[in-house]
Amino acid sequence: MNVKENWGDYMLSDIKRNKSLTFYQPLTISRKTDFSSAYSGGLGAHAISTVIHGTATMTNQFNAELNGYLSYFQQVRASDAANLDLTQANQAARQRGVYRAWQYEKADISMGGNGSENWSFQEQQDIMNNVDMDNEYYSRSGVRGAEGHHQKNAADHPEHQANPDNIKFYRSHKEHQMKGHQGNFQNETDAPMRDKDQMLKDTNNKRVNKNEWHGLKMAVEIGIGVGFTIGFAVELAKSGVTPNSMKCALAAGTKSGIETGILSVAGFCIGRTIGESATNAVEGVLTNAGIQISENLSKMCTMATIGVLTISIFSAYQFVKLKILGVATKDALIQVGKQALFSLSILAVSIAAQGICGGPAGIIVSTSIGIIIVTYSIGDIVHQRTSSESIRSYMINKCKPSFGGGI
Repeated sequence: MNVKENWGDYMLSDIKRNKSLTFYQPLTISRKTDFSSAYSGGLGAHAISTVIHGTATMTNQFNAELNGYLSYFQQVRASDAANLDLTQANQAARQRGVYRAWQYEKADISMGGNGSENWSFQEQQDIMNNVDMDNEYYSRSGVRGAEGHHQKNAADHPEHQANPDNIKFYRSHKEHQMKGHQGNFQNETDAPMRDKDQMLKDTNNKRVNKNEWHGLKMAVEIGIGVGFTIGFAVELAKSGVTPNSMKCALAAGTKSGIETGILSVAGFCIGRTIGESATNAVEGVLTNAGIQISENLSKMCTMATIGVLTISIFSAYQFVKLKILGVATKDALIQVGKQALFSLSILAVSIAAQGICGGPAGIIVSTSIGIIIVTYSIGDIVHQRTSSESIRSYMINKCKPSFGGGI
C-alpha cells in the first residue's frame, strides 16, 4: 500500500467534509459575474407596459361609454322638458319619466351594475331585452309585473313627473301599493329622489377600480415572477445544486421577487399617471406631424414611455442599493448604466417587432431575448464555478504531503 497516496486522499476528503477550514471555503463568484436581479426591469418592462396599455385602454373605454350615456340622457332630459307639459299632472309626462328610468336601469346593467333595485340575473336579462333605448314612445315594463313609482307625487310636483330621478321601481302592483303608498293608492307621497346620473357614475367607478386593481395585480405578478426566477437561478448557478444551496436559492429568489414586485407597483402607478401623460404628449406630437395614431402605434408609444419609466425606476433603485453596499459611485454608475443599456436594447427591439408585426410580437421578442440572455449568463456563471472548483481541486492535490518513501 502506498501510504503517501492514501494519506493525501484522506486529507482531501477530510477537508472537503470540514469546510470550516480556512483553506477550503465555499466558492464565491465575483460581483462582476453576477447577473443582477436589476435586469428584471429590462425583462419585465415590456410586459408591464403592455399591462398598463391594456389597463388604460379598458379604463378609457369604460369612461367613454359612461360619458356617452350621460350625454344621451342630458339630451333626452332637455328634450322632454321642452316638449312635455310639466305644469300639471298628465299621463304622458308620467309615462315618460318611467320610460327614462327603465333606460337608466338598462344603461347601468350594461356597465356591469345591478340597477337601482339590485335586480336578479333573470330580471337583468329581461331589462336588457325589453327596454328600447331609441323608441321614445315605448312603454313596456322592463321587468314583467314591475311598476314605476313617483317618489314626489305628480299632483304636487308636476315639474318632476318626467324626471327619471323621481322614479322608484317595485316588483309588483301589490308591493307598489303597500310600500309606495302605505297600503292605499290615494295616499300621495313626497319621498326623496335618487340621482340616476350618479348611479351610473358609481357603477362605472366600480368597474374602473376593478380594472385598475386587476392591472396592478398583473404587474406585481410579472415583477415577482421575473425577479424570483432570476434570483433563484443565479444563486443556484453560483452555488451548485445541493440541499443547502436550494434553500439559499429559494431565499434569494424570494427576496428578489419581493423587491421586483414592489418596484413593479411603483412602475405601474407612475405609468398610469406620469406615463399616461407622457404617452398622450408623444401621440400629440405625432398627430401634429400628420401621422395617424393607430391602435398598434398607440401601443408602441405606451411601450416606449412606460418602458423607459420602468427601467429608470429599477435603475435608480439598483444605484441606491449599490451605494448602500459601499460600492463607489463611479463603479455603481457603470454597473447600473450597463444594466440600463441592456434593458433599453431589449425594449427597442421589442418596439421594433411590435411596429413591424403587430399583435403579440413585441412581448414574444422581448421574452425570447430575455430567456436567451439569462440562459447565457447563468451558463457563464456555472462555467466559472466549475472551472474554479477544478482549479481548487488541482491545487489541493498539488499540496499533498510528500513522504520519503513507501512501505
